[in-house]
Amino acid sequence: MCRGCFPTRARLGSRCIHCPNGCVLCGTNYEDNIHVLLECPGVMQVWKEVNLWDIIDRTLRPNYNMDALIFSLLEQLPYTQKELFVTIMWSLWKRGNLKLWQQQNETCIQVVERAHHLLDD
Repeated sequence: MCRGCFPTRARLGSRCIHCPNGCVLCGTNYEDNIHVLLECPGVMQVWKEVNLWDIIDRTLRPNYNMDALIFSLLEQLPYTQKELFVTIMWSLWKRGNLKLWQQQNETCIQVVERAHHLLDD
């Protein structure tokens, strides 16, 4: 993601791969890194569920840059929250893929539970 290779619909479009621009989950916004992992309404709910939204929002506002946000959070979060942060990001990406490819809708709780199970394993 930090190298600009994360295959969001915005990224695919910039590489001349034709696909819809809208977010798989909410359908109303441009699907870039920030939207798909932070600003989509359903995604924000997940971050709120794990009590990370306030720090994410505070860190994102000054730069509005995904790379800066990730590195800043990795510097300031305690170890267990770092683990949760990156695992939730993966689980959110998995949620979008399940919706896109298998038409499965997941709740915020399911996204969080998958992340916790991965961390427990």
